[in-house]
Amino acid sequence: MYDNGNDSVIKKVIDKWYSDNMVDYTDMLEDTVWCNDRSISKSVAGDAIYYGQFRGESHVTTMVCPRKEDSFTVDIKNGNGKLIYPVALLTNSEVRLTSNSQGIGYNNSNFLAIGRDWWLMSPNHFNLRNNTLVQEWVGNVNAGYTPLSTAGVRPSISLISGTMIKEGDGSVSNPYKLVEDKVTKEWSFDYTGTEQEFKVPYDGTYKIELWGASGADWSTNSDYLGGKGAYTSGNMELEKDTILYIYVGEEGKDWSINRPFGQYSFNGGSGGSYTCYSYNNGRSALNHYGGSASDIRLVGGSWDNNTSLSSRIMVASGGGSGGQYSIGGAGGGLTGYGTTSATGATQTEGGGPSKGSFGKGGYPINMASTCNNSNRHGASSGYYGGGVNNITSPNINGMHGGASGSSFILGHTGCVAITSEQDQTPKSGCTTGTSDNICSIHYSNKVFTDTKMIDGAGYNWTNTKGEYNGMPSHDGDDIMIGNIGNGYAKITLTSIK
Repeated sequence: MYDNGNDSVIKKVIDKWYSDNMVDYTDMLEDTVWCNDRSISKSVAGDAIYYGQFRGESHVTTMVCPRKEDSFTVDIKNGNGKLIYPVALLTNSEVRLTSNSQGIGYNNSNFLAIGRDWWLMSPNHFNLRNNTLVQEWVGNVNAGYTPLSTAGVRPSISLISGTMIKEGDGSVSNPYKLVEDKVTKEWSFDYTGTEQEFKVPYDGTYKIELWGASGADWSTNSDYLGGKGAYTSGNMELEKDTILYIYVGEEGKDWSINRPFGQYSFNGGSGGSYTCYSYNNGRSALNHYGGSASDIRLVGGSWDNNTSLSSRIMVASGGGSGGQYSIGGAGGGLTGYGTTSATGATQTEGGGPSKGSFGKGGYPINMASTCNNSNRHGASSGYYGGGVNNITSPNINGMHGGASGSSFILGHTGCVAITSEQDQTPKSGCTTGTSDNICSIHYSNKVFTDTKMIDGAGYNWTNTKGEYNGMPSHDGDDIMIGNIGNGYAKITLTSIK
């Protein structure tokens, strides 16, 4: 009964159709399970023994194929491996799921109704009186035909997940046209220390994802680590040839002695101050940097160019640097994380007491000339940068980590956009966490949909801080708490107009 030794007439017909028309597209098709469910129902009605999805007069809608012998596939790993090509017929359950009813009649508006009968893959029942198998067909799904009856054949295929439709509505007169597999669908951007350009190749919808950079650790064997970078994402419709500018944040590092006081990392992470050690007979620079944000802009230029900063449409905050006595703040959501003596940024201002600014982390007061006094370590950049403190104390007793900046997404409720292209002050009447979505849209009028904002501690943000979810890894195959190392950016084409 389950030998599957001989091809039916229908299988020969659809195999020929596939061979004549579809072989060149096999790489775009899924080797999915086509279920010819021949498991025996416990129900017996009169002379009929019912199969699989049928229980007497009722039908069971299911997408689970209970027997491997009935799971028709090309590859033996997925099912029975009895198919030559990944093509078959629809099942009764699949038809019912499209119609949400007990059947599809000739005049039904469902796209599967074509004004005539056609075969399904699902057997209905076996008639003991005349030893006849009754097969399901569309036109009246509640009944069936015997193999000697005449009905149409409609081959079915399954597209690989992520295959994009270029145009069409799936009807006979306007069939779907697919984006060929050779079309690039994903672009990734690592840290380079310079702006990077993305020229939009097609009119369509693009998913943009950003990961901020992490802050410097106090030391490799310390518990006081730098904060992890935040994550932001959203979908946006873009026109062909539009140019986006990508700024991937630099990881915070220990630049002791090697960088002058007051210098920023690429894309805004700040450093600490010099510290004078009495036992070192001179000055040593303890210069641990906060992580820099990653962002997308409409205008290019140097990372700290004001016009360019004003054009940011998405920002993922970096994490603050660790200190000798406290960890760095994790990359922020709508607000940044504070530390022992410094505060995180918001949507409208930088953290303090030595304040961060628009796109830059805060810098402590330069204590280079004061021996036996110390200062803090660097803050992260973000939409607004995190703060550091300015307390001094003998030797190195005041070295605390830097706070983190805030993240930003155009169209994400709770965010606050700037007033105009020339005015970086926050929109009037808008505050961090507002429920007014208009506050999140700036002069470009561009808007992301399906937005996600996850801080460097793994917490999800709507217009308030939510539950811990973690964030996706760069390849999307795993979940992590926050981003460690340099920032990262990824753009994915999800549909073409």
